[in-house]
Amino acid sequence: VFNEETGAPIRGTFLIDKEGSVIWSLVKVKDEQRTEMVPESLDALHETV
Repeated sequence: VFNEETGAPIRGTFLIDKEGSVIWSLVKVKDEQRTEMVPESLDALHETV
């Protein structure tokens, strides 16, 4: 994900369903870990099935 204010990218992770809709996303600023990525994304996936 590109941050136009700083001119630099930040980390983004997206879960997209078969129709191409974003069903879950996580965007983190510099130096933040994505420790919640797996549990939360699996919960979102489970809700759509």
